[in-house]
Amino acid sequence: MTSFMKIVAAVESDCASMSFEQATKDMLHLRAKLSNHASDIIQARIEFDCLCHMNLTTLTPLQLVRVSTLKALLIQRLIASDM
Repeated sequence: MTSFMKIVAAVESDCASMSFEQATKDMLHLRAKLSNHASDIIQARIEFDCLCHMNLTTLTPLQLVRVSTLKALLIQRLIASDM
């Protein structure tokens, strides 16, 4: 396993319980490369973090339902990765 893949595995493990920013706080120089990596877990975490920062007051009821459903799916993916 290459050193980058070891870093990816460590970040994936951390992403199950913390934000992408927190999981990569000690490797700022690799954030862009990690965020572009084809890891389902890292991508799910980035999407979840983005959804958590949305201003929900501007959304319609249908959009709120969609955001809620997406968040639930992303949480399931992150929980499954932690097992």
